[in-house]
Amino acid sequence: CDRFHRIVTLLAVSRTFYYFCHRSAIDRLMQELLLPPDSSTDKSP
Repeated sequence: CDRFHRIVTLLAVSRTFYYFCHRSAIDRLMQELLLPPDSSTDKSP
């Protein structure tokens, strides 16, 4: 029983971590897409 509980906990933790990682990646991508052209031009010299 303890083994099963440990596996479930590990799965939940990994799933939550992956969810947050994926969410942050999407947020970053959306921010880059929503950024105005001025910011992108300002980045490049």
